[in-house]
Amino acid sequence: LAAADRLARRATGLSLPLAVAEAARRPQATAATLLITLACSAGTFGVAFDATWERSQRDQADLSVGTDLAITLTAPPAAGQGALVSAATGGTVRPAAGRGVSVGQWLGAGGDAPRLVAVDSTRAGELIRGRLDGGRTWAAVGAGLAPARPAGGIAVAPGAEFVLAGTASPAEPLAVTPRLLLEDATGLRTTCTAAPVPLDGRAHRLPGCASADGLRLVAVSLPVGGDAISPERTDESRIAVTLTVPGTDAGGWTATSVQPYAEQLADPAVTVDGTSLRMTSTVQLGGPPEAPRELVVSAFTDPGPVPVAVSDRFAGEIGGRPGDRFDVTVGTTALSVRVADVVPAVPSAPGAVALLADLDTLSRALVVRGDLDFPVDAWWTGRPASPDAAGRAAGLHLGPVTTRGGEIARLSSGPVPAGLPAVLRLLVPAAALLLLAGIVLHVTSDLRTRALEVARLRGLGMTRREVRRTLLGQHAVVLLPMVVAGAAVGAAGTRLVAPLLVRSDTGAEPVPAVVPLWPWAAEGILLAGLLAACTLAVGIVVAVQSRRAD
Repeated sequence: LAAADRLARRATGLSLPLAVAEAARRPQATAATLLITLACSAGTFGVAFDATWERSQRDQADLSVGTDLAITLTAPPAAGQGALVSAATGGTVRPAAGRGVSVGQWLGAGGDAPRLVAVDSTRAGELIRGRLDGGRTWAAVGAGLAPARPAGGIAVAPGAEFVLAGTASPAEPLAVTPRLLLEDATGLRTTCTAAPVPLDGRAHRLPGCASADGLRLVAVSLPVGGDAISPERTDESRIAVTLTVPGTDAGGWTATSVQPYAEQLADPAVTVDGTSLRMTSTVQLGGPPEAPRELVVSAFTDPGPVPVAVSDRFAGEIGGRPGDRFDVTVGTTALSVRVADVVPAVPSAPGAVALLADLDTLSRALVVRGDLDFPVDAWWTGRPASPDAAGRAAGLHLGPVTTRGGEIARLSSGPVPAGLPAVLRLLVPAAALLLLAGIVLHVTSDLRTRALEVARLRGLGMTRREVRRTLLGQHAVVLLPMVVAGAAVGAAGTRLVAPLLVRSDTGAEPVPAVVPLWPWAAEGILLAGLLAACTLAVGIVVAVQSRRAD
């Protein structure tokens, strides 16, 4: 104000120098500054905290559910089930996995086991919900986890029957128990296990496997057994098995002998003749009785170490950084994983020691190791179009349904989570009333004190308009900087205090961390409203008092 007084002396008019001089030289002109600052800071903090709290609840719900709508399965999924979920919800439907795993020999701390979450990473932008730091997106994270190319396979018509025939040379009483892995349009892979088939050269039908539309055969497992296998034997038998598939082949098949006793099934090979798979290998008839003799042919190759994104807590407790490799046991199968990215938290596993993988890549790694059981625990739906998607999904009776909107409502309702924001919202009208009442009292008191001075200005020849302009300018010079200062205090309070006031529904620190939010539009409207109300109040009091001064 002192600096403004020195600058105002250069003005040629009378109203501006008088207004600034009075504001700078009269202590009572600045008596309302603390009141104005407190009122503006409390009001702006109330608006900003409300926005911050609402944003935090949405972030927590996004990460807790992981997607827009999730169905937790109570039974293993069946082929074609994804089409029913898609028809009910109208969104992007993909299978998902979420289960406890062991990392090497580490089973977690305090009963909190590491968790593996797997989903179709090529659709991560549509399926996954949650905030990432640094402007990254889940689509970008998923691009680093997705396989290089989609799996091939043989398209199978609904109701088609598979035919299997095999021989052993020299002839031995050997049999195979075929397991067919079929994938539907949503990416769900289901296993069809047939009865043991003797390798007697005759054709054997495998009915009931093509039970849905849009299936593709992507892998076949042939465990070899029979009376000919004995620990005392040292010879071998060459087997050849042909699987006829009534469909269209997409090519690209590979053969693998399952570890850890791969030598028990030597020289695995597969050739494709139209829609027939001819699989050959040499079986060691002796060896440890527990050694598996299993031939796996698949429409994809071994993906090697499975790329994963790990949570910050995983990286902190285990020390995982991009490029590091770990051994992870999924069920009873050990896999090698490679850390491709580090994210604040993994969707559907907030605050946990967790890994995020591509479900297709994870399945490929399991299949080439003889584990054809697809690790699916849930259906994830992104952006459901149906207005009653949750109700229609629950009507399928597949398991509990959780929605992002429902989780937001749960976190935001109730006396405990909703009480604090409701109380702090009252700061805004309370601050406005306090500010207006204080301004009116201050201006009235100041003008009563200066009534004689106003009369002398009128006697010197100043018009009533000039007197009003001088008095309004005096109070505006005090009011405007204090409103700005109050907004700055409110912004600082929002940044420093608001994150400490937001907690999770359990009282713990929210996951993800709270991000202070300053809603510029709402804050601008509030400050403009406060300024307009104060200007109106001051104008009315000045007009009344200046008229009385005549």
